[in-house]
Amino acid sequence: MIEAHVEFGMRNIFVPYDAQHVYPRKHPDYFSTSPVAMFRLAERKGYRLVGANRYGFNLIFVKRGLHEDRVPVVSLESVL
Repeated sequence: MIEAHVEFGMRNIFVPYDAQHVYPRKHPDYFSTSPVAMFRLAERKGYRLVGANRYGFNLIFVKRGLHEDRVPVVSLESVL
């Protein structure tokens, strides 16, 4: 399970780490990664998207080859 920022929507956004970043305590938060960027990274690393929490910010991935007969792949659009 990996958290992504649904506020980025279907845009491919990755905000690089910045040791000097200060959380502004207001919305929108501009840090972390979009679901699209996380999905693409997971695919490159050999994982497939199988679900998410109700609000779509916790994406659930399973390593390719594990339980493919019992846990179907879902589209990123369907969990957002």
